[in-house]
Amino acid sequence: MIDVVYHLASYRHHHVCTLKVRLPRDHPEAPTIETVWKAANWFERETYDLLGGRFKGHSNLKRLLLPDDWEGHPLRKDYEEKPEYHGIETTREDPMKVLEPAPWGPAPAPKEKPESEKDKDGESEGS
Repeated sequence: MIDVVYHLASYRHHHVCTLKVRLPRDHPEAPTIETVWKAANWFERETYDLLGGRFKGHSNLKRLLLPDDWEGHPLRKDYEEKPEYHGIETTREDPMKVLEPAPWGPAPAPKEKPESEKDKDGESEGS
């Protein structure tokens, strides 16, 4: 299942409403709300592009963020990235290897100033 969640608000009437539409994963389609709220155009296109949700009656339902020939919808949990796109490698280095500590070890902890230097900076115990 794919859930489409709308958060609607009226500043004039001080109303807030959340509308959830549950769509089947194999054919996620719902009526567009673009005819009521023009700003929904971009959100519905983004949902189509990244999750594969379709909105019946939408005026221009095409990819927004990815190229037109992109295969799949990358925010789905079952999405499998292709190893390359038009000859460009799409795989990345394992982030856990990039984040490994440096071979010389962690940075040393900052040293405390000796008492004699604290007094020179104008610091005293009573202040």
